[in-house]
Amino acid sequence: MTRKRRSPADTAFPPIAIIDFGEAWILRELLVKTGYIEAIKDAYPENPDDVLALLSYRLTSDAQLLKSASVAHQNSYARMLYPNASLSSRNIGVILRKLGSFETWKRFFSAHLKFLAKNVDRHVVLTESRRTPEYI
Repeated sequence: MTRKRRSPADTAFPPIAIIDFGEAWILRELLVKTGYIEAIKDAYPENPDDVLALLSYRLTSDAQLLKSASVAHQNSYARMLYPNASLSSRNIGVILRKLGSFETWKRFFSAHLKFLAKNVDRHVVLTESRRTPEYI
């Protein structure tokens, strides 16, 4: 009686994806439970997944280079949270240009102030501090 030999493919383990739920999940939960995610979606209606994925990367990563955002996104739970995000180097430039536009700023501050009016029960002072020295 001869035994049929198995090919290595028959005995190999299936590919495994290791996904880090960690900070991306916590950040998403914070945005959802506070309702702030709706303000972000209102401010960036074209593709909020791009902005949310980039925000997740910047807030949860030690990396300073945006070039690694795409790789980090693909290896993070954020890719499931924001499936329509495109964080290629080229698209990051487009996203940042849109974020810096006056129209986007107007939409963002309108959504942000609506969020504050709805969710904060005391007086709030909103200051713009881009020109404030870092040591203050």
